[in-house]
Amino acid sequence: MATNIVPLRPPKAEPTTKRRPRDEARELLEQALDTGVRGSLRDAIKAALDVATAPVKRELSDLQYAHLKPGQRLLDPNRPGFLARCTRAGIKLLYRYQHPETDQQKEVLIGRYGDITLAEARALWQDLRRQRVEGKVPTLVEEEPSTTDMPSVGELCRRYMDEYASRVKRSWKDDEWLLNRYILPDFADMPADAFTTDVARKLFQSLDGTPRNRDKLRACLSTMFNVAVGRTKKLTIAEPSLPASFVNPITNAATAVHNADVNFPPLKEARSYYNALVSNSAGLKADYRDVLLLQLFTASRIREVTAMEWAEVDLATGRWTLPAKRSKNGREHVVLLSAPALELLERRREWRAPKDIYVFPSALAPQTQPLRSDLVSNTLAKHREALGVGPRFTSHNVRHLFSTWAGEQQVAVDIVNRCTAHVVATGVNRHYNAAKLDVPARQLWADWARWLQG
Repeated sequence: MATNIVPLRPPKAEPTTKRRPRDEARELLEQALDTGVRGSLRDAIKAALDVATAPVKRELSDLQYAHLKPGQRLLDPNRPGFLARCTRAGIKLLYRYQHPETDQQKEVLIGRYGDITLAEARALWQDLRRQRVEGKVPTLVEEEPSTTDMPSVGELCRRYMDEYASRVKRSWKDDEWLLNRYILPDFADMPADAFTTDVARKLFQSLDGTPRNRDKLRACLSTMFNVAVGRTKKLTIAEPSLPASFVNPITNAATAVHNADVNFPPLKEARSYYNALVSNSAGLKADYRDVLLLQLFTASRIREVTAMEWAEVDLATGRWTLPAKRSKNGREHVVLLSAPALELLERRREWRAPKDIYVFPSALAPQTQPLRSDLVSNTLAKHREALGVGPRFTSHNVRHLFSTWAGEQQVAVDIVNRCTAHVVATGVNRHYNAAKLDVPARQLWADWARWLQG
């Protein structure tokens, strides 16, 4: 019987996984260290091993840049200062650096994504980075600077907020809100020279229904364009965004005259307001009630009271020193506290936590933020009837009531201005009249408190 002979086949070789050169290099370096080599050679091997074992930083892909949406930006983790910022007009590739002389943050436009490849932009970044490391101001030397390159309105807004408003204006947050609300949504990508007087005039006309915001926006934009050409006395702009010949488009964009409808409540509301706060008939939170009471006793501005710090208060001498940086007129203002105002602050001192900075701390961040003044003002507006005041009464009316009462007591105007921190002196008197009027001012605050208590 014939038998079938099956040929023998060699066994299959085990599949081998291809090792990465980086892993092989790491093992060889570890073996080199195990030999016991010493001195500078060992240091060199350890340095190479650190490089081999360090995590590999992945390059950002073109797809990540292409998927950016307006308002987003992308920072390159491997290239310091290289970033992309997406606007409605496209994606700008930039190099951000710290100016070697002014220490201010500056940006160089490398190009627009699409007009320039990512590889070309990275090569230009490398040259700009080299210039900065050498202590130079980075510039793109490959091309002549364009005389027609006009910054956008959005760029002017950013530089105005970063380099000017946030540094010299106490109301910089108001400017930020106005620009975010009325300018950036519609004009961010518009070239600055396209924002003409006619454009500004039409914008202001659309805001005639809110004249207060319109006038604030006009003042903000006028200052912004002046800063952009370097016309400012408060701060030197090293590299103005616009040429000195640029005409401010806001100058001739006149707005309708706004006659403010000022509310002057009757004096009797002062006492009814005080009695309602003392009895807390409106059921206000303790912090809000104390803020309104202290503002009433001192005739101060609501923001000055809500942001009061314990470091500003000297209960032993009965003085509250409002620093110049928080004062509307930019001058230090000393409030000489009446007896009920002192009693209120002493009571709050007993409640304070050891680390409290503010007399009226925020509920969300008590160690770092004061109570927001708008929350107190809004609460007052919701409870006007329960507080015994008219439908248009605001916290600022407290200052009107104080001045009206002082006038009826025939108190000298300079003493009233001393208490309300008004600066009305002009000419030589403004610079040389150093009278502090502390004695009559203390008496006026004390008399006002006694009158409120009836």
